[in-house]
Formats: sequence, C-alpha cells, structure tokens
Amino acid sequence: MDNGKVSVSPGCARAVTNALELLRGAGHEIVHYSSHRHLLSRAFELYFDHMLADEGVNTMAWLDGDIYDRSIETNVLVWSMPRVVRRTLLKALFWYYKS
Repeated sequence: MDNGKVSVSPGCARAVTNALELLRGAGHEIVHYSSHRHLLSRAFELYFDHMLADEGVNTMAWLDGDIYDRSIETNVLVWSMPRVVRRTLLKALFWYYKS
C-alpha cells in the first residue's frame, strides 16, 4: 500500500487490510491492480465533479462572512479557484509525482 511517493497512514492501511480479510472470508475474489496515470487523473476528476457538483457555490455561500475551522481551509481554497486553475494544478501535481 505504498506507491513510493506518499506513505499510507497506519489507520488506512489497517482498514484496507481488515476489509480485504472480511471480503475474502465472505468468499469474494480480490483482484489487485496497478493504476495508470490517466485512470487516476480521471478518477480525481470524477471525484471532484461529484463532491463539488455545484463547484462549491452552496458551501461558499454558507461560509460567507463566517469564521471557518482551519481543517477546511484547503477546501475553501479549492472551492474559490476557477475550474481551469484546479484542473491545471491537478495536472501539475501528476507531473510532479510522476517524476
């Protein structure tokens, strides 16, 4: 569970291991795969499109003038960016982690 660039937290590794054991115990076949960059990029796009279907408009409206917790500062930054900037940064991150 390590891609050589980003380490997996122990809690996440344990959760995946436990899920695999439960699935195997229930008779399911586990298929391991290696993600390809273009598929991972598309998965991120789909994730953000789903999680921010309204581009964060409603959430930003709720937060307008409010004090928000530091734990969502990154979210607010992302929601504030134009879509083209988000996609460009995503491609730059993939380029960085590929090298």
